[in-house]
Amino acid sequence: MNPPIKRATVLAKIVLLLSAVCLVSIFLINGTLGTGIAQSEEREFVDTTPKHLPIKVKIKKEKEQAFKDLKNANWYRDLEIEVTNIGDKPIYLLHFTLVLPEIVIDEAGSNAGFVLHYGRAELGDIKTKAEPSDVPIKPGETYVFNISRGQVLGWESYMKKHNKPLPKKVVLEFGTISFGDGTGFWATDGTPYPNPPKEKSNLSPSKNGLNKDDPKTVELQHASLSKCSKTISTEILPASFLPVNFLSHELSETTPLDPILLPQDCCPGNGCARVTTRTESSCLGCAPVTRYDVVSCSSSLGACKAPNFRSITCVVEETGFEYLCNDVTFGVCGAIPSQTPVPTDTSCPQVFPYQCPSGVPLDTCANGTFYGGCPSGYHPSADGKCCEPNVCPSPTPEPSPL
Repeated sequence: MNPPIKRATVLAKIVLLLSAVCLVSIFLINGTLGTGIAQSEEREFVDTTPKHLPIKVKIKKEKEQAFKDLKNANWYRDLEIEVTNIGDKPIYLLHFTLVLPEIVIDEAGSNAGFVLHYGRAELGDIKTKAEPSDVPIKPGETYVFNISRGQVLGWESYMKKHNKPLPKKVVLEFGTISFGDGTGFWATDGTPYPNPPKEKSNLSPSKNGLNKDDPKTVELQHASLSKCSKTISTEILPASFLPVNFLSHELSETTPLDPILLPQDCCPGNGCARVTTRTESSCLGCAPVTRYDVVSCSSSLGACKAPNFRSITCVVEETGFEYLCNDVTFGVCGAIPSQTPVPTDTSCPQVFPYQCPSGVPLDTCANGTFYGGCPSGYHPSADGKCCEPNVCPSPTPEPSPL
């Protein structure tokens, strides 16, 4: 009598044990899947810095979790990027662009972004030598980048007005390194500077009446901020550039990707030419941004690149002045840009430098819209095609309020 009862009891225990094992397995599997899903639901940081550059880039460990949290609306305030000089030369200038590929800021397809900049702006023209007052990032030292306050305030205002979704991906694009001795690297692929010259093209800029390698031309193109250019008067700005809400698409429209590039058969490809890079403080309230100049095919100072334009949101904190400004990154010719350009024949004035008395054409693609399409220190001419240098009156008046 007892053996059948015992066998039934043993079978019941076995069934219960197997059930318990199954339940534990299910919990473990669900926990693993849940962890995987949670890990995938994080903000992604994509570092595209070329590996051959003498720098090491990473998000500061203490700030990494706050940045990755997709529910963190203030991720840009928490973001801190550490850049370590792992080379044997001091770094006097570093420039990066943070691109938000999911955030299109206008109908032209321009991506939103931020600039990260270290060093005197003039050193962004890599041939410029460092001065004793310039402080480098020495070999082995680390510099921590934050998004500047003017960009933070501009982004917060833009997000509030346009109700954009929080980005899930942030891409770091390399811009420029200057070692302060006339050498460095630039462009997203880390092109060395100076670059070996190419065979001279029959369509080089010098054939069109302007030698971009001539020192006088370079001096005109690289006009730096002077005592006069710091005096920003509303009299030299068109009505649409007065201190109003510049984050409205109707009032501050960034320009689509259609750069003014002189025709060059040494750089085949749409929107591609032999150019040089520089940085300048042309975005009031924001960090220095990248600009470019077209050079001849025989110049050792340039390389064939495709400029891509990023829209930077800026605020002049003292006045509350809000506007969009362009930063330029340089892609490889023939590569598909990360933004969706909508080129048109009227995107930028089709004017070459040799057609302007000053040698500087009005170009909202390269210079942004803050100075009406001109670089700092210039204002638009009456015909809206060229930029004329600002003339300092004597004596110099006090700056006009914005």
